[in-house]
Amino acid sequence: MSVQMRAMTILNFPVWSQLWPGVLTAITIALAASFVAEHQGGPQLLYALFFGMAFNFAAEGEKIRAGIEFAS
Repeated sequence: MSVQMRAMTILNFPVWSQLWPGVLTAITIALAASFVAEHQGGPQLLYALFFGMAFNFAAEGEKIRAGIEFAS
């Protein structure tokens, strides 16, 4: 088995392609909360909760749901 085949088997690309949009959304929220906490002051967790509440509607989308559940 070649190295590329082993890498594709380990990474399981079809699963990652389904999870990627939700994981990217979670990463974006985390980065935004870090940025605001650093520049405005205040607890990062509080800002993450605010952003999470603002993007709660996205969790109902079929593309994003699996990745958000994975990231949480």
